[in-house]
Amino acid sequence: MSRPQWLAGVGLALLATVSTGALASPAQAASTGKAYVQTGGKVWYKAATGKTNKVVITLSGNTVTIDDRVAIKAGAGCKKVKGDKTKVRCTAKVKLVSVRVYLRDGNDTLVNKSTLSLAGDGGSGKDKITGGEGRDTLWGGAGADILRGVGGIDFIYGDVSNAGATGGDVRREGGNDTIYGGDGNDYIEANAGPNTIYGQAGNDEIHGSTGADLVYAGAGNDSFWDYGGADRVHGNSGNDVLRGGPGNDHLYGEAGNDTLFGEGGSDRIYGHAGDDELYGADGTATGVADQLDGGTNGTAAGDGCLALENDVRLNCER
Repeated sequence: MSRPQWLAGVGLALLATVSTGALASPAQAASTGKAYVQTGGKVWYKAATGKTNKVVITLSGNTVTIDDRVAIKAGAGCKKVKGDKTKVRCTAKVKLVSVRVYLRDGNDTLVNKSTLSLAGDGGSGKDKITGGEGRDTLWGGAGADILRGVGGIDFIYGDVSNAGATGGDVRREGGNDTIYGGDGNDYIEANAGPNTIYGQAGNDEIHGSTGADLVYAGAGNDSFWDYGGADRVHGNSGNDVLRGGPGNDHLYGEAGNDTLFGEGGSDRIYGHAGDDELYGADGTATGVADQLDGGTNGTAAGDGCLALENDVRLNCER
């Protein structure tokens, strides 16, 4: 489910445009948070604007507790906690299945300590969002965010970020996740796996997992580190640096002057277009062998291939 579909689905009259999921200006939005229960066992929380929200979601039986550092208005299906204006409890008439949170502006924090699926949108600002054990969908929004999937099969979107050297989104995931870096220079760290990672535009730094990851670095001068598993890594355009690590990896530099390291395992390393540098690393006369294919050249300099023992060299000029 896309971000626009999610926001439209909850019937927000303040949507500025369905195509981007942008909300109306803060002047039109509520200055206090509001929580309420929707049909189908879904709890929705819209945080206050102009505040630094710190939201924690917990579950007991069929009741969700939403705790913030600012006041919360209790809507349909929710009740205030006596003596604590920053906390509400929400109970559905049917089994609870998910919690949806929109943090709006500010440098906010959201932690899902329940087993329910979380749909969390950071909005603008430098936000920190941590999912739970369920199937979470996290949007960073504008700003340099930290997004953690933790457990479950998650979908994680960096969205638009600052374009500076350190302005991209930062995220660390767990479980079998699908991760989208979005525009900007992103830092992506995938824990466990296998994961599918899309760096997208920008000069991204991507750290794979110990599982078998599928990685599309996207446009930009990207770098990738692998920590195990049989990975398939595509550099796309730009001058990329890809490190295979342990495992039988497939590395594809694609367009640009790329540097590819097979490292451990029996690897297949393809430079494709550009003047590339390929390193087989661990071929032996009787053991593991790598295949290095430089591909087409960018200039007369051609591709350089460091092959050891019984490694196979193809289309290598140096």
